[in-house]
Parts: sequence; structure tokens; C-alpha cells
Amino acid sequence: MFANDDEALAAAIDAYAAYEEVATLIFSEGGANADRLRTVATGDLLEVELDGYQRVQARGQRLTGSFKFDKVVLQRVDEQAIGGVGVVVVYLCEILTGTDVLDASGASTVKPGRPDRTPFEVSFDWNAEGNSLLVGHSDIWMGGGVC
Repeated sequence: MFANDDEALAAAIDAYAAYEEVATLIFSEGGANADRLRTVATGDLLEVELDGYQRVQARGQRLTGSFKFDKVVLQRVDEQAIGGVGVVVVYLCEILTGTDVLDASGASTVKPGRPDRTPFEVSFDWNAEGNSLLVGHSDIWMGGGVC
């Protein structure tokens, strides 16, 4: 799968960048055609996100700005993971600066005081068909040292 940890980390960064690009596009279009997320996500995360985009559509919301991330740190690589689930896990910092969620009237729905940066633990699943990683799970990381 990966020659070394650096290659696994690079694959995870590429996979997350692709995920964020598609997620930004879907959200900026008000949740339309959310099935596009299937090309970059799988598992728990995919189902949660698809449900979320249905709510976005129903509420007439949309994103302005674009999702960004940095400070990616490899937590582990497990090439023997059953079914390829959780083969790579990283910590990363989601950057929310410059993004806003607008309602149907164009008013911001973001609560004052929202943090500009949020740490996440992100798990990637192996996509044997595409010989690549897909984002499979993402949780806010409550430990320190990420952002």
C-alpha cells in the first residue's frame, strides 16, 4: 500500500484536500448534488455528510469562502486494517477563517465567537478499486497540540 509513513501521510493529505474541495463546492451550492461526495468519502462520514447536506438544502443555506486545513500529523498507519477501514489516521487543524454560512435571505447563521481553528482526528479507508484513500471518519479532537 505505502512504501513508508511519509507516503501514507502524503496520500492522506491529498485525500483530505480532495474531500474539502468537493465539500466546499457542494456546500457553496446549497447542498445540491451531494452524491458527488461519494468520490472522496465513505463510511460513517459519508452518511453524516449526506444527511447534513439534505438539511442545508431544506434550510436554503450555503457556504461562502472555502474550507482549508493545515498542521497534519500522522497518528498511525495500519495496512492490515480489516476491510481497509482506518488504514491511515491523522490529526489536522480545520481552518474556518474566511468562511460563513448564509441562510436563504443572505444573513449569516454562524454564532459569534466560533473558533477560527478546530482540531480533528481523521480516519481514512482504503479504496482498493481506486487504489487510493477516502475520508471515512472525522471527529473533533479534544486532546491538545494540533492547532
